[in-house]
Amino acid sequence: PTLEQLEIRHIDVRQAGAWQHGRLMFDGQPLGSVVQELQRYRVAPIAIDDARVAQYRLSGAYDIKGIEALIDTLPHILPVRIVRDKDGSVRI
Repeated sequence: PTLEQLEIRHIDVRQAGAWQHGRLMFDGQPLGSVVQELQRYRVAPIAIDDARVAQYRLSGAYDIKGIEALIDTLPHILPVRIVRDKDGSVRI
């Protein structure tokens, strides 16, 4: 990439190292990015059915071992609905 194509981003050191302490930290991140991160800790897929939903923002610190609880909590903190399929996949 050329210099003009590079994007400069500030990194929160606490957030970057949170996974080492069993935490996932999100600071206004789009749900699409959050789902990509959650997918790293889950075998069955997570899909977002509506591109607009992928733009919703999520903040907070969450336990890596509580991924399923976080997924179940999403409808309480964002205007989304969760559908769990028999194969373990999740649709938002």
